[in-house]
Amino acid sequence: MSYSHDADEKLASDLQRALSRLAKPWNQPRAIRVFRDRTDLSAAHDLPAEIESALSHSRYFLLLASPTAASSAWVGKEVDFWRRNGTPDTFLIAMTDGVIAWGDGDFDWTVTTALPRSLRGYFEAEPHWVSLAFAHDEDIRSLRDSSFRRAVASLASRPRGLPMEQLDSADVSAHRRSMRWRRTAVAGLIVLLVLSIVAGVGFLLQRNEARKQRDIAIARGLIDSSEDLAESDPYGARFDSLAAWRIDPRPGARHAMLVAARNPGTGVLTSRNMTGVISMAFSPDGRTLATGSREGTIRLWDTSTQSPIGEPLTGHTDQVPSLAFSPDGRTLATGSGDYTVRLWDIATRRPIGEPLTGHTNTVASVTFSPDGKTLATSGGDRTIRLWDIATHRLIGAPFTLYTEHGTIQMVSTVAWSPDGKTLAASGPDGTVRLWDMDQHRQIGAPLTGHSMTVVSLKFSPDGKTLATGSQDNTARLWDAATHQQLGTALKGHTKDVWSVAFSPDGKTLATGSADRTARLWDTTTHQQIGAPLTGHTDAIWSLAFSPDGKFLATGSWDHTIRTWQVTGDQPISTLLTAQTDRVESVALSVDGKTLATGSGDTVRLWDVTTHQPIGDTLTGHTSAIWSVTFSPDGKSLAAGSGDGTVRLWDVATHRSIGDPLVSQDGAMYEVAFSPDGKTLATGSSHGTVRLWDVATHRSIGDPLVSQDGVVNSVVFSPDGKNLAISTNPGTTQLWDVTHDQLALYIDTQLGGDSVAFSPDGKTLAVSIGGGTIRLWDIAEHRETGNSLIGHTAVVYSMAFSPDGKTLATGSADRTTRLWDITTHQPIGAPLARHADQVRSVAFSPDGRNLATGGDDHTVRLWDIGFTIDPASALCEWANGTFTQHRWMQYVPKGPKYRKLCP
Repeated sequence: MSYSHDADEKLASDLQRALSRLAKPWNQPRAIRVFRDRTDLSAAHDLPAEIESALSHSRYFLLLASPTAASSAWVGKEVDFWRRNGTPDTFLIAMTDGVIAWGDGDFDWTVTTALPRSLRGYFEAEPHWVSLAFAHDEDIRSLRDSSFRRAVASLASRPRGLPMEQLDSADVSAHRRSMRWRRTAVAGLIVLLVLSIVAGVGFLLQRNEARKQRDIAIARGLIDSSEDLAESDPYGARFDSLAAWRIDPRPGARHAMLVAARNPGTGVLTSRNMTGVISMAFSPDGRTLATGSREGTIRLWDTSTQSPIGEPLTGHTDQVPSLAFSPDGRTLATGSGDYTVRLWDIATRRPIGEPLTGHTNTVASVTFSPDGKTLATSGGDRTIRLWDIATHRLIGAPFTLYTEHGTIQMVSTVAWSPDGKTLAASGPDGTVRLWDMDQHRQIGAPLTGHSMTVVSLKFSPDGKTLATGSQDNTARLWDAATHQQLGTALKGHTKDVWSVAFSPDGKTLATGSADRTARLWDTTTHQQIGAPLTGHTDAIWSLAFSPDGKFLATGSWDHTIRTWQVTGDQPISTLLTAQTDRVESVALSVDGKTLATGSGDTVRLWDVTTHQPIGDTLTGHTSAIWSVTFSPDGKSLAAGSGDGTVRLWDVATHRSIGDPLVSQDGAMYEVAFSPDGKTLATGSSHGTVRLWDVATHRSIGDPLVSQDGVVNSVVFSPDGKNLAISTNPGTTQLWDVTHDQLALYIDTQLGGDSVAFSPDGKTLAVSIGGGTIRLWDIAEHRETGNSLIGHTAVVYSMAFSPDGKTLATGSADRTTRLWDITTHQPIGAPLARHADQVRSVAFSPDGRNLATGGDDHTVRLWDIGFTIDPASALCEWANGTFTQHRWMQYVPKGPKYRKLCP
């Protein structure tokens, strides 16, 4: 093992121990022998010869790569020796810090900082390397930590000639055996305690310590379980993370809760012998989900636990392509390929009376009237039938759809309008027809536009809009009153659109397709919201929103139902009348009620509650607005522009305050108020940073910085004594503004893009090129912990939450990320609703909302209140289902029951 003693002494020791213990056979002293100079070299007069001798007897060479190791003379000699005597396939790399990037046929040496330059041209193809950048925390460097164990298994795989998964699995099995032995040992200690009580307090302390260590091990196991269940069982992941926190409230458990609470809520509902799901519906209270399958069975699911309720409902002898709850939620109607319709009592899960018969082909659609008294059914026999729910009898004669060229071959689907006066029906000719339910006659001409069969349709909650999905791969929105299409077709799916559904507020339309994806659409702008929802491995045939609009359920032929959390961010829609300018900057007022946005050459103020603009735009600049910021008292707003000026505005009157601040420094890219509001700092495109007197609008002294390049970010420390400046090319400077002197200089090499102070002023976050963020201890002038790695492109903006526990970062990779400052780990998946680069991020004063603005011309508000108190957020989500009974089921025996929620 070759490494830098200065950078990785402790990590190397723990890694050596882990490699020797991972999946160790019981009858061997170690699984693999790892040579390390500190443990394997005796005192010698010729140290280089001793090391070369050890290297010549080694089968593999492991380099702990870091910038410090790359510049180490000893490491360089060891690497050179292996290049001469070893082969590339025996050269293993574990990155502990810095950057490793592969280019065209070799490492990209313009970016790579963690490897010695002597490796240039050594590898013919990109070698596999493992990142240990997360493992600088001593608590993580244990085989009990799943991430560290997987990394160790990856490194040990080739020398031991076993697949990584086999090593990992074997070690987990060994760990479980040791846990059983540990529990047995603890039980034995307890018995001994009873028998030896006279041994005194010392024995009691030993017992308590054993219990403490047992609880720590169980808590870590629950944390690992929470991570493993994140995708397949969000309920279990949230339960396990909260249980781990109650048992052992350490940073790792809090991070697990944050990830579980942030998880998008994608759950997978599966059941033994369940085949393709082709229909689904939520009960009106949202507590139950009903699904129909190709095998003819119906299942009811508890949406809180995502588990089936009782046994399947059986009786149909063919597929169930349609089902619907009555408005009171007590009855379920199902239509089947066996030509029948059945009604079910939800409370008893038994059929109500005999099946409704009369259709002579598959019943493709069933839907209750809004008052619940009538059921409409349609299908392959070309008819629509109305049924009296009380008597189970047909109301009047069936009616058939006709076209100018003859009878439609089947009625694909039907839908009631919310007022119950209109019924919409579609057929294979690509048209939709509306029927007056009082007079049983067609209303106006058919809705035309689709080129193939319309297989799904739904009215919006207010009844004004009709959505249709077709086999022509598109969805369309229609004005129900005028029968005119609204906007252009919703295009994006590459195969049939089998299902459409409106959110309860009517602002979002969901579409499910045979292309295995579901998509969300803004019904006002007709634009897609975020990325497609992916995860199903076969066609999505059905989907439904929960009554509160928080979740979308999708059913697929891959034999699963998935639930997706689709709220948590609230788009403010398009900000400018001319939809051609990107949003460069956003800022939230000190009371959190007002949002300021800079886009184009104008500034807008927005009401955060109503999402509506406040008054007219603030105009006067003649070029793009690059930065906006509120004064500490919230009464003023400063805006920096590409026209070389900064303007101050009265927030209450929307009027300009005095003359602009004018310099010859180029575009004003950054503006920042001092904490007392008396000074304004500006950063320009010419590399100049100036301080201004807010009262007189005059420059204070000479520029702090004047150099070639661009100032990307300026920010005052909370006490106003320091000013952090990020520039491109890559430096970050910390200026003591009270003494007008440079306090800290950080060479970020790849370009400094953004800086942010923690609320206590002790930590400075610095972004560097490529999307990496580093945290610096201001007092010690040193980097703390591991770099934050996750973005794949430049980070334009960063902001700490008011409590300092969370960092938000906005990037050119179109995502915003949340980071747990305690563990330096990302909190769940990125916030990924923007369609272009994210330029600016800002927290509300209470930390519950995050505003983001980007090049897609939108600003979004995200509900991130869970980061303040994740335990309370999980309890609110669980709604009383985290019970003692579940503790006894899912928590390993040992720790006594802790009440998870108040």
